Amino acid sequence: MKTFPFLLLTPNGEIFTEKITSLRVPAIDGQLGILADHQPMLALVKEGVVKVVQEGHERFLRIKPGVLEVSSEGGVLLLVDDAEPCQPA
Repeated sequence: MKTFPFLLLTPNGEIFTEKITSLRVPAIDGQLGILADHQPMLALVKEGVVKVVQEGHERFLRIKPGVLEVSSEGGVLLLVDDAEPCQPA
């Protein structure tokens, strides 16, 4: 499966930066799924749980509100107030 670069930043610094295969984020209008080659976009994200899939392994992070950007180069940047690892709900 194709991968894409993902960077998760908070005011305290970099939390996660790796190539991943998929991402699920709690956007203002509902859950947002991102795969490689997604169209460029900006989205407001709300507090909730982010699911990161990397080579078949899932990671979960609890985030505070922020902004998600999918760039025209294919990278994804998630800027949030705070983030920490968590268990799936």
